[in-house]
Amino acid sequence: MPWIAIVVGIVLGLRGLIEYQATGDPLFIAVGFGLAALGVIMFFVYRWMAKRGL
Repeated sequence: MPWIAIVVGIVLGLRGLIEYQATGDPLFIAVGFGLAALGVIMFFVYRWMAKRGL
């Protein structure tokens, strides 16, 4: 599941960068790259949990 969050976050971030030039609204940039960062964090948390058998 973290991979999905990372991919969707990057897509939303890039879409936000393209739309920012047209509209000036940075919402999709923040949400997209925030979701990608959350996906990376969850990837490492899941690896840590698997290592400890949780």
